[in-house]
Amino acid sequence: MSIPNFTHLNELASERNGGKILFSTDDWFATAENLLKEEDVEWKENLFTSNGKWMDGWETRRKRIAGHDWTIIALGRSSVIKGICVDTAFFTGNHAPRFSIQAARLTPQEENAFPKRFSQLGSAASDKDLKTMTDLKTEEWTTLIPMTKLQPGYPETRKHYVEIMSEEKWTHLRLNIFPDGGIARLRVYGFAKPEWHAVNSNTLIDLLSIENGGVCMGFSDAHYGHPKNLIKPGRGINMGDGWETARKHDRPPIIKLDSNGIIKSYGDEWALFKLGHVGKISSIHVDTIHFKGNYPQNIKVEGALVSSDENIKDVKWKLLLTPQKLFPDQEHNFELNDRIENDPINYVKISIAPDGGISRVRICGFIQPNWNAVNNNNLIDLVSIENRDVCRGIMNAHYGVSKNLIKPSRELIKGNHAENIQVERVIVSCEKNVQDVNWKFLLPLQKLFPDKEHNFELNDRNENGSINYVIVSIAPDGSISRV
Repeated sequence: MSIPNFTHLNELASERNGGKILFSTDDWFATAENLLKEEDVEWKENLFTSNGKWMDGWETRRKRIAGHDWTIIALGRSSVIKGICVDTAFFTGNHAPRFSIQAARLTPQEENAFPKRFSQLGSAASDKDLKTMTDLKTEEWTTLIPMTKLQPGYPETRKHYVEIMSEEKWTHLRLNIFPDGGIARLRVYGFAKPEWHAVNSNTLIDLLSIENGGVCMGFSDAHYGHPKNLIKPGRGINMGDGWETARKHDRPPIIKLDSNGIIKSYGDEWALFKLGHVGKISSIHVDTIHFKGNYPQNIKVEGALVSSDENIKDVKWKLLLTPQKLFPDQEHNFELNDRIENDPINYVKISIAPDGGISRVRICGFIQPNWNAVNNNNLIDLVSIENRDVCRGIMNAHYGVSKNLIKPSRELIKGNHAENIQVERVIVSCEKNVQDVNWKFLLPLQKLFPDKEHNFELNDRNENGSINYVIVSIAPDGSISRV
């Protein structure tokens, strides 16, 4: 079976990337925490615990009561999931025969309602904890993968890949096995999707990190370690936790340096990343920890602002960091003094020469509006808080503030909905007072209904003038959830 491209994305459930087990119905032979290990599955011949054969994965007891086994996994952060791999390695006569995956987007308060997790071999969830989980109704979460057959954990059948075609954001997963058995690893691939509207544009952040939505989009070589390791949190734990290439086979017999001490070019290796958000770059930080006899001689970083319909192969790269000499097993900090003149970017290309390995790269900067990356033909929500909109005024907010209207997701409004709505528009120049402008109807008075989405098409769209302000009016009073 060929390996899907989505496996080059970030591993969202990995314990090193913040994933954790919140609940498990049964941990008799092996605890569910093993599912989230980054290390490959291990086999230990003739090793037994007091409960049975030691296994590197999650294995439940043979089911002798009604139901099936399942576990709840918290992802490291709110994320878009593009694919999953279920690995049954070494579970040959005891693998789970079927699985399914459900997902939810929970708040920290909702997560706190889960019973406290005690990971212990030979244990099972108590009746009290099962009652708590029943009340939380996790079985009603959205199904990402329906019940799917699993093969035993032989080398040729152990890995089961499933692509997920969704742009929804999720924070938690429920892995169901039917009815019992073992799974070695669960790999969840995708990228983080932070709530950027809550981030101050004056806050310096690492735009490349996995926490902030950075993702590897391509590379020239990953012989010893994948470049997606560069954007993990914390410092690397060993050389395998970084990006390392093979030695170049066409390297010259005698290495020569230029006047700046940089190796005279005979090629390089590169990795391409999409930043979590468009931004202006202030500094770049490179860590070669653990790479002592195999670090690159120098590094170069380029950036570009790439629109959604642009082919990455046609991009003109701008030099952010000229080739800089690297040293073994240490952190390197490069300040970009011309920060104010930097153009916003959303992609970086990291090149190391001639080859070798580095552990981490941080691209620090300030988020910027990403309108330059938006295709003029794309239909977008111009009033969304995610597109940096803001409420400028309000008549009455007794039970709920009007800025809630532009939040993502939905909320229910039933017995207190507004009866009518109208929307007016205007374009206001910076020198005008918004109270002095003449408003024009964008949407004349329309009737509203409880607990429902209402869609109004503006048929004369091409005749509408440009606008940058709207007034949303409800009559006679009441509530609406989103606009």
